[in-house]
Amino acid sequence: MSPSHLQAESIRLLRTCSIGLVWVGVTSCGPDREGLEAGECGNGLDEDRDSLTDCADPDCAASPDCLADEAGEDGSAIDEPDIPDANLDDIPEVERDTATDSGVRFSKVATWKDVAAGVEHTCALRIDGTMACFGRPPTSDPREDVTEGLDGQWEAIGSGQGFSCALAAEPAGESGLIACWGAPTYEATQPPEGTFGSLSLGYSHGCARDGDGALSCWGWAGHSAIEPPSGDIRGFDLGYHFGCAIQSDESLVCWGKDLFNGNVSPPAGAFAAVDVGAMFGCALPAVPGVPTCWGDDGLGQATPPSEELVAISLGSGHGCGIRSDTTLVCWGDDIRGQASPPDGSGWVKLSSGAHHSCAVDRDGWMACWGWNESERSTPPE
Repeated sequence: MSPSHLQAESIRLLRTCSIGLVWVGVTSCGPDREGLEAGECGNGLDEDRDSLTDCADPDCAASPDCLADEAGEDGSAIDEPDIPDANLDDIPEVERDTATDSGVRFSKVATWKDVAAGVEHTCALRIDGTMACFGRPPTSDPREDVTEGLDGQWEAIGSGQGFSCALAAEPAGESGLIACWGAPTYEATQPPEGTFGSLSLGYSHGCARDGDGALSCWGWAGHSAIEPPSGDIRGFDLGYHFGCAIQSDESLVCWGKDLFNGNVSPPAGAFAAVDVGAMFGCALPAVPGVPTCWGDDGLGQATPPSEELVAISLGSGHGCGIRSDTTLVCWGDDIRGQASPPDGSGWVKLSSGAHHSCAVDRDGWMACWGWNESERSTPPE
């Protein structure tokens, strides 16, 4: 990925100078230094717009996300010798990009009913409720290998950054119980007790909706990311440390980290469904029609096609939707092919990860497209 694209991928924001906050050697407002907030050294985003992300940015040298991957300059040993030399950033070095990293890949068997694309991995549910996960493990610790998945039967699944969660189905356990696995960063793998009907995962946090419509959230707690609105929530989704929901009156509400691009300021109106990307959101109107989007639009991700969609799913810099004729359409960043979906109709399930997307058709076939580093967009058999 070129430096110019990395810069375009970054957060385009300037923080407001606060009274009483002294910046040494700085005479005007500017972007924050990378790593000031929890998770900023492992999210694949360029917080300070210097074309360096995560552990490649010197600002992250002291971050817990990077210390385990670095040896001291004096040649001292790495604290955890089983960590691979290559860091686990969301965006790899340009030299690793090859022509086989993008494109559309299809499953070899028609056994799938749902899919959840995350930042660097994907999990999917078979028709019998069993799961399979594929892509990159968050660390070399086998106890944190999110691609191992879980045994049993599951009725819903979600994927975040290095972790996934699923709702149990009989006979795996009491229906609606949440189980999470993968990297336990910011307690993202410690869901609440109780039974739930749906869930959604962000980069480092999750939320689930119970039978009364109330949301319970867990994981990274900064900027009130796990403090959702109360009341009867009809639909919801999570992004980079923020979330948005549809309330009982069909209006939108967002909460969590304000990225100063309008991400937590949704439009007025009545809506039937909402989805959230890394730094933007889109919603489908209550009366079928064109989606409405808000937030970061630097790559065209908040400019959907002017046509009716029945489902949407958003990634880091792209979005995809299912048309009323069950064909697929995508928009926004396409440098990895993530906005170039397969042809054909019959698609009923859709999920967009950071730089790839997957869909399942009515016959159980799965297709994934976009970035395939670590085979995150290669469906298993």
